[in-house]
Amino acid sequence: MTRQVRSQGPATAMAVVALALGFFLAPAQAVEESSEVFVPLGHAGGVRAVAFSPDGTWALSGSEDQTLRLWEVATGREIRTFVGHTEAITFAVFSPDGRQILSSSYDRTLKLWDAATGREIRTFRGHAEGVWDAAFSPDGKWALSGSADQTMKLWNVATGDEVRTFTGHQQAVTDVDFSPDGTLAASGSVDQTIKLWKVETGEEMRTFKGHAQGITVVAFSPDGTRLVSSSEDQTLRLWDVGTGRVRRTFNGHVQAVIAVAFSPDGKQVLSASQDQTLKLWDVATGKERRSFLGHTESVVAVVFSPDGTLALSGSEDQSVKLWDVGTGREVRTLSGKVQEARDVDFSPDGRFALVGGRDHTVKLWEVGTGRALWTFRGHGQSVTAVAISPDGKLALSGSNDRLVKLWDMATGREIRTFKGHTWGVTDVTFSPDGKRIATSSGDQTVKLWDMETGKEIQTLSGHSQAVWDVVFSPDGRWLVSGSEDNTLKLWDTVTWRNVRTFSGHTQPVRAVDFSPDGKTILSGSVDQSMKLWDVASGREIQTFTGHEEAVWDVAFSPDGTLALSGSEDKTLKLWDVATGREVRTFSGHTGVVVGVEFSRDGRTVLSGSLDGTMRLWESAAGRAIAMIVGFRDGEWIITTPEGYYTASEHGDEHLLVRIGSRVYGIDQFRATLYRPPVVEAAVRLGSSAQAIAQYLGTQTAVSTVAALQELEPPAVAVSAPANGATLETLTPMLTVQVEGRRQPIRKVQVYVNGERQVWPEERALLTTGGTIKTGAHPLPASRPALDVKIPVRLEPGDNFVEVVVSNGYAEQRRTMRLTVLPPQPQSVERRKPDLWVLALGVNAYDDSKIPPLPYTGQDAEALVQAFTKQRGKIFHDVHAFVLAETGAAQPTGENIRLGLSRLEQAKPGDIVLLFLAGHGAEDRQGEFLFLPKDARLVAGGVDGAISWREFQSLLALPARKLIFADTCYWESIGEQKARGVDNEQLSKDLQEFNAVSYTSCRGTERAVEQEALSNGALTKVLIHGLRGKADLNRDRVVTLEELDAYVTEAVPLLTNGAQYPVTHTPEGYQHVPIALVE
Repeated sequence: MTRQVRSQGPATAMAVVALALGFFLAPAQAVEESSEVFVPLGHAGGVRAVAFSPDGTWALSGSEDQTLRLWEVATGREIRTFVGHTEAITFAVFSPDGRQILSSSYDRTLKLWDAATGREIRTFRGHAEGVWDAAFSPDGKWALSGSADQTMKLWNVATGDEVRTFTGHQQAVTDVDFSPDGTLAASGSVDQTIKLWKVETGEEMRTFKGHAQGITVVAFSPDGTRLVSSSEDQTLRLWDVGTGRVRRTFNGHVQAVIAVAFSPDGKQVLSASQDQTLKLWDVATGKERRSFLGHTESVVAVVFSPDGTLALSGSEDQSVKLWDVGTGREVRTLSGKVQEARDVDFSPDGRFALVGGRDHTVKLWEVGTGRALWTFRGHGQSVTAVAISPDGKLALSGSNDRLVKLWDMATGREIRTFKGHTWGVTDVTFSPDGKRIATSSGDQTVKLWDMETGKEIQTLSGHSQAVWDVVFSPDGRWLVSGSEDNTLKLWDTVTWRNVRTFSGHTQPVRAVDFSPDGKTILSGSVDQSMKLWDVASGREIQTFTGHEEAVWDVAFSPDGTLALSGSEDKTLKLWDVATGREVRTFSGHTGVVVGVEFSRDGRTVLSGSLDGTMRLWESAAGRAIAMIVGFRDGEWIITTPEGYYTASEHGDEHLLVRIGSRVYGIDQFRATLYRPPVVEAAVRLGSSAQAIAQYLGTQTAVSTVAALQELEPPAVAVSAPANGATLETLTPMLTVQVEGRRQPIRKVQVYVNGERQVWPEERALLTTGGTIKTGAHPLPASRPALDVKIPVRLEPGDNFVEVVVSNGYAEQRRTMRLTVLPPQPQSVERRKPDLWVLALGVNAYDDSKIPPLPYTGQDAEALVQAFTKQRGKIFHDVHAFVLAETGAAQPTGENIRLGLSRLEQAKPGDIVLLFLAGHGAEDRQGEFLFLPKDARLVAGGVDGAISWREFQSLLALPARKLIFADTCYWESIGEQKARGVDNEQLSKDLQEFNAVSYTSCRGTERAVEQEALSNGALTKVLIHGLRGKADLNRDRVVTLEELDAYVTEAVPLLTNGAQYPVTHTPEGYQHVPIALVE
């Protein structure tokens, strides 16, 4: 089942990180490379196979979800998915040269894949039962397979032909292996024996007996003299190949041992068990060296890295873990970060989506923006069913924990719990008047509840197996249920009698829905069909066929003429109700489609899937409009098919771009693809093409994703000093190599602890667009590259260094840590930084159409006073410029621009703070605007606003930057030619400039200003934090990391949950002191 690949030279998995950049690889290929944006989903089933590539760069996993996934070891990124098997994958391995992959499956086949492209090369057929294991010969020309049909087979890899069948086992062959010289083969079986075979003749040479239960894995030692086996009898055994004798038995696991592997030097073995642990053993003594803990279910696969320093494990908990063999420490988990949905429901107006998750939570999403508004926590197991009330104010959830919960969608508060089901809850629904609730369960019942009191009204019994779906008729008079017993039942909601049973499906009924007029019922079944039924007579009117797997959800269009279905075959289908004809198929999901719904006007379709995504489609054309993805850490992203996106602060770090075999985060293309107005317009208009034309001026949608290969990020490496080095100087030189790939290099910037470093050739690089000379050698026009030495200023102790390289379309970042020891002599006092502050507070506007903000001027003055008290303490001096109505200078456009120019006096090592309190807005392209006192609303939007570009001169200063924005969202600006500022978008814009940023509230929340506070909530909390509330470790120093944590927690508490700030403190800034506490 699992073993290390043995026919490669020495390599160190983690040492190849620099080479993996692509900088030192062959020149850009002339071959056309495809590009795609993809969601790294991870496995949706237990992981049964793991392998390293021969050079240790890549990890491979195979799962019960029928897929193989390729991972980058250094980053943990999912690179590629291999799809083709139709049942669980049992084993996977790289060829000795690393170019191909061999997999086996319960679908009775082996498959050969191209590792670089994911293309299936060929399928090996011949086994009569599932294939449990496979192996490459050391020269890669032959393959072995073991099967439940009790045989082992030898295959020609080049042709796919079966060469020989080995028979002799009495039960399933669970594992096979080649000897290191390829002349022998070993097989293990459920019959408790191991057999040794001559590969060339098929002759059985020896049988090894000793295990008390079935063999799970057998593997040769690297020198070929020994075999190690694992067994369901909870032991491992070491065998002498020459004699067949047991040399040693390894005891220690408390459940079945499912996998075992030799280390490359043959001195250790690693075992995996159903007891959820891995164990490392000394081969010479049989002693256990250490246990590896971390998996939450059975560990069923294990393998050493080629150099023996790392190990991979696969588990029924759906994860792959990378371990440090020397310490037993978990290095990282390779798994999807997507929140896996179990059920989806949409609000009546289509604005919100409710998602029940495998992680026991319910999330409420705003469809138009992709934001997660609330996470409802309280269930103890997977949430299997969700529903939104007819008035859109309440949410309902049902879980495998047998409970039903009612939630307030405005506050996220749990209102009540409904208890009574004795098995997991399968569906929940509101009555049309919202006064009653119906639930179905695996306990074969439907229950009715009073929504106000939580009391059970009635239990409806009659189904003979689990009830999967339940729905009220539009007038509330009837209730229909679909069941595992293949039937639908119609119930009278007055008498609670079973009025009628609808029979016709040949497998379980998973979904039911009433037509808008209540006269017909639509059902979807595991038998892959949908049926239309007449409510009055029970007659079957129509059968809809076309899906290739079970139908999981169905819905009528608002006018009742069309029907929608979601299926296990990963598609949606649109149907003509009158004729039963399939109108179109919506393809794009990579998992079971569990929820489908029409918008109120029927123009768009919403779908939710187990692939963790929700998708919006044009119903008339079948084109995708947008994809919404939620992640387990609470981040989110929404993208158009062209690749344009909007996201939460770190949401775009989870979505990936593949160009050929190279994978990048979509955040690296932020300069090109981050377009929130385009995405939101696509959702609003129901067309991404129209949104692009409206906001970007392109009449026809350009396939941006396809063009990404021409915009590929530069590659960058720092060759000296080494990452983690300890230095004796505060002013070393960084030796940086940059390769521009297909575009000229436009920017090379270096930051030390958040402070931008200035180097002599940088300005020339910016002005000439990547054509500066390095030494005496000009950059080649076809392949721009740099090899430069950049001076940097470090601080005593630990330093975080970041190199940022951009071609204007995409960027690459490289980070490193450097330590300066010994500390500088105490007699040499380092200069304290100066603080430069521009504080803007706009209370009242000259244009009466712009509403006043009563406390913004006070906010600006109060914050400056708090920082001024740090003069001579944290800061050498504080240079403050306050523009407020109550001050000496008014916050007009001219004065603000003058104030920005004064900040340019800041020197390297200083800190620059910009405080904005007033109305913010966005123009039609989504660019941030700040409204000075003399701004005016005009037909085209806002006249006299300070644009984002004008603030960028501040952000480019070689100093640490802090931006505090207490701006609120304000709709209806300039007859919608401009709109209220989106604070999360503002925060993301600031990330590009390596600045600390605090914005007062999320997205379109409104900043709270209360008379009792005398300040805006964010300002009030900042002042309290600087006075000492943020000194969380009580060392009398407030750092930016502490201030961030305090603000994040204190603002929601102060506003009773009405306001949640968005904060961003880049790495390198965390330990920067900002206040001394007296």
